[in-house]
Amino acid sequence: MEKTLLQREFVLEKGTAKTVLPDPDPEMGAGEVLKFYSRTYPELVTSSVVGPEYKENKVVWTFKSCVGTKG
Repeated sequence: MEKTLLQREFVLEKGTAKTVLPDPDPEMGAGEVLKFYSRTYPELVTSSVVGPEYKENKVVWTFKSCVGTKG
């Protein structure tokens, strides 16, 4: 059996726009990554973490912006 480390990817969704954010530190949890990037992307302060979703050789976490949406 062979171990394969999956690459992590973080996607910021704001409306229909998507921005892929590189993994700053594999030791950080998804919430910590959200906090790390909130200095650069202020909309992350009110975003929620969705995932993980497994795609090919990646683990994808999505940060969905809640600002300006109803419900």
